[in-house]
Amino acid sequence: MNEPKIAVFTFAEHRNDFYERRRPLLEKYSAQMRTVLAPVMKCTFFEPIRSLEKVREVVASININQFDGAIFYFPIWVAPHFATVMANLLGLPILLLANDDIATSSLPGMLGCGAALDQIGFTHRRVWGNLEDPKVLQEIQSFARAAHAVNRLKGLRYGLLGGRSLGIYSAGIDPSQWQQLFGIDVEHFDQLEIVRRADQQDPAKVNKLMAWLERQGLTFAFNDGLFTQKHLELQIRSYLGTKELVAEHNLDFIGLKCQPEMSNGYCLQCLSVALLNDRYDADGIKAAVPCACEADGDGALTMMILHQLSGGMPTALMDIRAVLPEEGILLLNNCGSMAPYFAGRSEDPGQNFSRITLVPHVFGEAGGSSIQFTGEPGPLTLARLCRKGGRYWMAIGYGEVVADTKGLVRQSTTCWPHLVLKTDMDLERFVRNYGSNHIHGVAGDYRRELLELSRILKIEAEIFSGGEFFEETQCNA
Repeated sequence: MNEPKIAVFTFAEHRNDFYERRRPLLEKYSAQMRTVLAPVMKCTFFEPIRSLEKVREVVASININQFDGAIFYFPIWVAPHFATVMANLLGLPILLLANDDIATSSLPGMLGCGAALDQIGFTHRRVWGNLEDPKVLQEIQSFARAAHAVNRLKGLRYGLLGGRSLGIYSAGIDPSQWQQLFGIDVEHFDQLEIVRRADQQDPAKVNKLMAWLERQGLTFAFNDGLFTQKHLELQIRSYLGTKELVAEHNLDFIGLKCQPEMSNGYCLQCLSVALLNDRYDADGIKAAVPCACEADGDGALTMMILHQLSGGMPTALMDIRAVLPEEGILLLNNCGSMAPYFAGRSEDPGQNFSRITLVPHVFGEAGGSSIQFTGEPGPLTLARLCRKGGRYWMAIGYGEVVADTKGLVRQSTTCWPHLVLKTDMDLERFVRNYGSNHIHGVAGDYRRELLELSRILKIEAEIFSGGEFFEETQCNA
């Protein structure tokens, strides 16, 4: 994945007498800023700006399109209109940065600029403190990752294979709204294209993937009914055909209907969803292609966002199977598929596949396997782009995947993949307000990045986590 590219502009006092008195402070804190940011971010640094003429000169001299966002640093006081004009000329996501040295007047400079940006309705982020404080650096990096993710959405191509599945209204999207808000193009394909391509696959490629799955330690629970060697072959052919379709049409992420046409008329698409969402197959290491089953467009987009924020990690679409508020537990599963990564959280596919069994599914007249496992413990960020009255908002949660010590999976549909999440989320409020039966996850903690991304996109965000995020349960961008 590409790194965020950030332009760093330093602003300084325009009055020469004040400037000369504070010049040592400017040089000290400008050097500190470069020392802190250069090793951890891909930054382009610009010399101090002290006039509107310099603002126009700098903006005219750069290619704005090469940057994901900009940091405006105020090592000393600055007249607010310099940064305000530059923000409008750049049109990039902006972070205002100030130090905590009282002698510099850095903080009032930042506040003056922030107030001006507020008055013209320019969304921005403010960070203040000691630049050598890890918490301050973390906030700056979160902004950079979010700005990068938003920029990377522009020009992406989403492949919609099939139409609405199982009457799920929240899975449907408006392609025009996506282009307007996110800059994403939507291309629609009939699922018959998967069948056509699957039937044309070279038997040698099918056998290669079959042998690779076996070498990874995957277990196959074949029966005499709807999961035989023939069913597995159809699932492998479906994956190879879908992968071919994605490559040929340069699709960045996809939604796949499956039910009921494919599940009843050809074969279940669970293996395709699992392998597309992961970073390896028989051909070696590959980029994960976020793939949402049941043609869930907003789910696929949320997965793409999490994929971008995490630097290319596998993501998941899950059903909210059970909520236990008094115990702080969410039981999450998918109706047949999930990236194998979540079974073992390893970069070695064998460590993940060896914990998985392909088992007969509980639905689908055409047959095929479900991907059965219970997820490996570890941190998990939850998110979902929801809509209310046509307006998007971002739901954000977090927790730790834990072992199933309470036997919850036994009470669920045991052939499906499950994650048991221990969380401090306000689960009562979550159930009352949440906007889907699906939710999406990525390993790690990306709550700050999701908040920043929501601000940049100018959509509301609601954090259901407690702790340090309690005061930020509602963020109006």
